[in-house]
Amino acid sequence: MAATCLCQAAMTLTTIGYGDVGSKNKTEQWVATLVMLLGGGMYAYVVGGICEVFTAMNPEQNDFMTAMDTLNALMTAGNAGRWSGMRSE
Repeated sequence: MAATCLCQAAMTLTTIGYGDVGSKNKTEQWVATLVMLLGGGMYAYVVGGICEVFTAMNPEQNDFMTAMDTLNALMTAGNAGRWSGMRSE
């Protein structure tokens, strides 16, 4: 029962679809689940690489975001409040 549920969940999660040919026994279900999850992971890795290429196309924005991340980390480490950057009059 667990193999069937996991196989159906992996099929839905990876958007492979149910198709006409399916796994018949538990061994086939476990192998199919493993292959689907590995395929989904490889697909996510490739899409992540493509997104990284597009992100690196604008180095000025990349430098700005890095500086903002560093500033936020410093403010968090120094317990700076939300309104600490505002001027008082």
